Amino acid sequence: MGVLLKREHVCPPDREQVAYIGLLVNPMNFLVIVQRKGDKYLFPRVNSPEVPFRGRLMSECFSRRFEELTGTRYDLVFLYCTRNEILSRGVAGMHRAIFECVAPIDPETDEAVKPASEEYEWMPIPEAWRLVLDGEKWIVNGDFMAAQDLNRDEYLEMREGELRPWELPSWFDTTTKEASSVLHKLGYTTKDFFEQHTVSCHSTVLRVETEKGRVYLKASNKNEGRVTEYIGGFAPYLARKPLYVNAEKEWMLMEDYGKALFEKFTRSDYEKLVPLHGKLQLESRDHIAELIAAGVEQVDVEGLISKFGKMLEDEEVRSGLREMKGFSNVDEEGKAELSKYFEAVCEFLRWMYEPGRFPLALVHGDVHDGNIIRCRGDEGELTLFDWDAARIDIPFIDIVFLETEVRPEKDQKNDGIDWYLELWREYGSIAELRQMSWDSAFKKGIVWWTSLFHYAKKYCEIPLFTARQLESLKDDLEIVLKRAKEIRG
Repeated sequence: MGVLLKREHVCPPDREQVAYIGLLVNPMNFLVIVQRKGDKYLFPRVNSPEVPFRGRLMSECFSRRFEELTGTRYDLVFLYCTRNEILSRGVAGMHRAIFECVAPIDPETDEAVKPASEEYEWMPIPEAWRLVLDGEKWIVNGDFMAAQDLNRDEYLEMREGELRPWELPSWFDTTTKEASSVLHKLGYTTKDFFEQHTVSCHSTVLRVETEKGRVYLKASNKNEGRVTEYIGGFAPYLARKPLYVNAEKEWMLMEDYGKALFEKFTRSDYEKLVPLHGKLQLESRDHIAELIAAGVEQVDVEGLISKFGKMLEDEEVRSGLREMKGFSNVDEEGKAELSKYFEAVCEFLRWMYEPGRFPLALVHGDVHDGNIIRCRGDEGELTLFDWDAARIDIPFIDIVFLETEVRPEKDQKNDGIDWYLELWREYGSIAELRQMSWDSAFKKGIVWWTSLFHYAKKYCEIPLFTARQLESLKDDLEIVLKRAKEIRG
């Protein structure tokens, strides 16, 4: 494999250039799409020392294994990235949300490096999204199915004991066969074979064309199908029931209701979504027991505190923070007294979740424009999907997503949040509710750092945090410390 890494061609000179979109390359997902100027869409090889070593290794390994399996040489380029690399100076994000791709940064220009050949250019993000959403794909179906076996032995060995069902070699054939039978019983005649749509370590989505339109098969966790079905029952104005749920095997079938909004989320959509989402959450208070029975988890405050404490106890994180300047709470050596900050986090979280202080309701947990569909034939009705992160928690946590992820025209006044808060007036004044939403944002930060740390530890990311991330963590610790002092009065 070392010899393969030394090749510097864009595509094999003796082979026809072949275009292709999509393969899983690391636990976070994803791919880089490149456009040939005025022609086809291709994957050129980027010859740059800034491309992380593992990315080049994976590119070569996948290309070689794909050719062995299919007899076709797809010259693939996967720019591997981690969350740490995304936030470091060495790389720049090319895509947000699902793709999380990177292009190396040229230190002289501070811009993304050019592809290895001048006849190629990076495809603009909106164009990439359009192609993916429209179902563009330039690979033979047989080759695509064979791609499931790429690097399979190494992958299985690496993650033995934590594989999801769809990561097993036999899953695709057995599941699509069963799903086709279910569709036939439901009156849906398939026009083609199931094909892969998206895949990640959290879920996989297949799709198939039927005489009644496209149908999606999503496999995620054992609860999402049942949870989506129940939410669609009491809140059909914002959630749709699946066609079929196989809770035992962790997949469900869904009709194609329309396209995700992504960059086309308008002010009108925002004004429509905010009150509907608030209405759903208010109604969910009467369904807490049933939602829990369906598989929705309740927030685990003590579990979060324990995980956050382990992060601060980690030698790398601890030493990195204690070497930083600017902490307001320091010991005799002038270094951060992290125990004081941890006490503040504990005090703040336990105060938030004291019985009766904050309302508890259904939280989507991942509200962004990629999880919102504008339905066909329903006068533009909106549907919120992907409920796999749903939980029973303080509802204002979703405000953070509504405020930062889906609000259009961000230079305008964010009055939608006031509309949302007005729905919860029984719990306090607008000023008090706004403070609740700010507290929810602080709590979201605690969750984010905890999740990032434990993900990095699990997948052996080194360093765990960049200097910029440690600086941001320090700022968040100061915010929580200040808030804890305010709470004490």
